[in-house]
Amino acid sequence: MLAAVRSEVGDDRIVGFRTITDDLRSPEDDGIGFAAGAQMVRRLLDTEEIDVLNTTIGDGGVSCARAILDYRFGEAPDVIPRPKWG
Repeated sequence: MLAAVRSEVGDDRIVGFRTITDDLRSPEDDGIGFAAGAQMVRRLLDTEEIDVLNTTIGDGGVSCARAILDYRFGEAPDVIPRPKWG
């Protein structure tokens, strides 16, 4: 999917992707969990197709109000800069 997007927009455009890294629920509780979320992020970065990766964490709840970061988190806690590729 990402390769198709990159192919369509070309190298001179920015490709961004947003994903959850941790829904704060265990896999046993039908959640993603941190380990699986970290693996997803690694696989996305390994594609080398993404310029901006925006991640978020959930609060273990089913409502949007509980899944959005609030004032208790520092500025941009879920921003991962793109590594410099060789």
